[in-house]
Amino acid sequence: MKTSLEVLTPEFEKAAEHKLVITFGAASELKTEIDKGAAFDVAILTPAAIDALTKDGKATAAGRADIARGPFGLAIRKGTSKPDIGAVEGFKQALLKAKGLEPG
Repeated sequence: MKTSLEVLTPEFEKAAEHKLVITFGAASELKTEIDKGAAFDVAILTPAAIDALTKDGKATAAGRADIARGPFGLAIRKGTSKPDIGAVEGFKQALLKAKGLEPG
């Protein structure tokens, strides 16, 4: 999202004659800032963060839209035992025990 917004922002600002102020960060950090009272017009966050903001009355369900998905794959070297990654903690432990990681 960051790269897309960095590319589109100047084009939007020129066409709309309106300056954007964008804050990038982890969804949990941005949600915390909103909880503390940070003003925002649009928040691009995880579904769980948006649900919490909606529950707390800081966002509206009517304005919610899914705009992206982030699929990924995981491959294990041949001959290596298959890790239990069915839960977040198992996935975390598999990454911590890995001797090396190769990004795709």
